[in-house]
Amino acid sequence: MYKLTRFKIADFCTLSDSQIKHIEEHINYNLQTLNNNLAEGYDRYDKFNDYFRSELNGMMLICNAVGIKVQTKFVEGDDTECS
Repeated sequence: MYKLTRFKIADFCTLSDSQIKHIEEHINYNLQTLNNNLAEGYDRYDKFNDYFRSELNGMMLICNAVGIKVQTKFVEGDDTECS
């Protein structure tokens, strides 16, 4: 199960609240898609999941550059919902 473990806005971030909310929603969408794929039986390293993990990694790099610290974690066998 993939989880968003950190979403912190730095003081120097100049994005508006609506932009930040949109980014967080998009990250959560990718995490939920990855979790749904795992629930449907896709392998964690399947090419289909690679696309979403790559997109997530790119978003995390861009977020870091604009002042948003994002961390995710994969927990094996955890069935709780993502936050």
